[in-house]
Amino acid sequence: MTRVTYIRSPHLVCYWRNGSLVLENYAAGTRLSGTIDHGRVVDACERPRSMRQLQSSNVGIAPASLTAILEQLLEQRIVYPTEGEWPTAEKAMHSLESWNPAAGFFHTATKYVNFRSLLDDASGRPRSTAAESARAAARVAGRCRQNHRVALPPRGADGPFAQVLLERRTWRRFGQRRLTLQELSDLLCYTAGAHHFLQLADGSRASLRTSPSGGARHPIDLFVVPLRIRGLSAGLYRYDGERHDLQKLSAGIRPQRVERYLPNQPWYQEAGALVLFSATFARTKERYGYSRAYRAVLIEAGHLCQTFCLTATWLNLAPFCSLALDDDAIERDLGIDGISQSVLYVAGVGPRPGSDSDCSVPVGVQPPLRSANPAFGDQPDPPLGSSA
Repeated sequence: MTRVTYIRSPHLVCYWRNGSLVLENYAAGTRLSGTIDHGRVVDACERPRSMRQLQSSNVGIAPASLTAILEQLLEQRIVYPTEGEWPTAEKAMHSLESWNPAAGFFHTATKYVNFRSLLDDASGRPRSTAAESARAAARVAGRCRQNHRVALPPRGADGPFAQVLLERRTWRRFGQRRLTLQELSDLLCYTAGAHHFLQLADGSRASLRTSPSGGARHPIDLFVVPLRIRGLSAGLYRYDGERHDLQKLSAGIRPQRVERYLPNQPWYQEAGALVLFSATFARTKERYGYSRAYRAVLIEAGHLCQTFCLTATWLNLAPFCSLALDDDAIERDLGIDGISQSVLYVAGVGPRPGSDSDCSVPVGVQPPLRSANPAFGDQPDPPLGSSA
């Protein structure tokens, strides 16, 4: 009979909370609040140990307690039996190894949010209060009043680009027409298309695009879910920025999937398309082996998404973006492991509605009052989409 041995996960962090020693496997997303005895057993499992070896070691734990502790550690994936396959999450987390534990722990600790539990009523207002925000703003304003202010000249530059910037808003109402394939093509081309190439000294090639990327690594891929686009069937597509084409990955993605991807945001089902921003971390890690580079990947998703929103505005379309997304549902459909490749952001676009109402709020919601900032002088009326 094969003797079972146990070894701890290589992706553990430990910390104290409320008097307990917390052992957290940031690859598996599990944690256990235990005692120093749990820590002793984990420490002993730095290399493979059988139960008999653990009992004969100097952990100083009674056999019955040791058995119970080991069962808890196995259940929470703090330790594993060595004869089994390592779980997918453990193998995927190894792809970030030179960045871990800093990047891996941050990645998984900020990945999952139960958005429905954050809402206090059907209106969708978060539990945090406006009073808390007002107090924080007052503290900042109080510090600023004590400092010398320098007046800046009135806004001078104007033109089409300034107008695009001023019109950029998040839209939550859309027109009834279907987007054209040409509109989608232009939007993807100017957001993530590779417009020029550089031949590097090592023989590799780097692409130049409309958004900056550290070392021209471009770790962000765009995936398109057409909802109402003329000439493009339902499914899930990957945009290839070098070939400027769409590769169909799945035919099973229907408009009803939008509410699963974007919890509590049903108004986006009326859009023309969703665009999913997914990161392949290895592209950046190959050049930058330090964990701070993980920040660059997150920031680059923001670069691309703002370019997407500005391009859509320039095309007279109605863009939106959201971080309130169901990572697991999207990553299952993309067929990625959620660690070495992970979805970071969701954006989308639709036709502008013909209504003169405030299209930044869903149908049935009273729009807030708006006013121009006098610091920038006379301004035209705000465009239809009016919120951040």
